[in-house]
Amino acid sequence: MSVKPLARWAIFQQWSLRYTERGDEIVRGIFTTPTDSFPFSYDRAARIIHLPARTVQLDEHGWEVNPSGRTTFQFKSRRNPKEYNDDEA
Repeated sequence: MSVKPLARWAIFQQWSLRYTERGDEIVRGIFTTPTDSFPFSYDRAARIIHLPARTVQLDEHGWEVNPSGRTTFQFKSRRNPKEYNDDEA
C-alpha cells in the first residue's frame, strides 16, 4: 500500500515528516510541527496513523475519516484558518 495518504495528511497539517522505518505493512517516523516533534506509526493497509495522543483514520486521498466513516475536510490557511466538516453541511 502507498504512503501517499500519510504524506498528504502531513502536508495538510503543515507538518514535516521523517521516516525511520518503512515496512510492507507498518511505517514509522517522526512528525515535526512548528513547536514540537513526536513519533508516529502508520498502518498502510488500514490507512491509520497512530499518534501519541490519538489515532487518525485516512481515506485514499489523505483526508481524515470520522468514526461514522465520513470524510472530514480541514482547510488551514495562515491568514484565515477555517474548518469545514461535511457532517455540518
